Amino acid sequence: MSVLIGQTLLGRYRVESFLGRGGMSEVYKVWDGQRSVHLAMKMLREDLAEDKVFLRRFQREAQTLARLQHPNIVRFYGLEQDGPLAFMLMDYVEGTGHRYGGLLEIGSCCRRSERRSRQIYCLRRSK
Repeated sequence: MSVLIGQTLLGRYRVESFLGRGGMSEVYKVWDGQRSVHLAMKMLREDLAEDKVFLRRFQREAQTLARLQHPNIVRFYGLEQDGPLAFMLMDYVEGTGHRYGGLLEIGSCCRRSERRSRQIYCLRRSK
């Protein structure tokens, strides 16, 4: 969906760059013209957005994200649709992502494990 880069969705979200792809969706960096901030936009693949089962799954994910509030979990701003496109908006965090190459120092591993544990606890409590 690189054709999205440079386009503005809903007259507000200008797609600036492609960040990554998963099984169901693609993630883009967007500029929110109303709030003057960068956001991450997770867009359900167009072919899946037409499938009611996948769309409901995407909506449930959005509802779960909306309930979460934790310093180590990005804030969720909403689920939007622009024609056939369905997408979630959340904080954009500058960095290299969650996959790390090479060896990590023990202190770094402990801090990451602690953050993940807090995230999991927060997720479990929200259900």
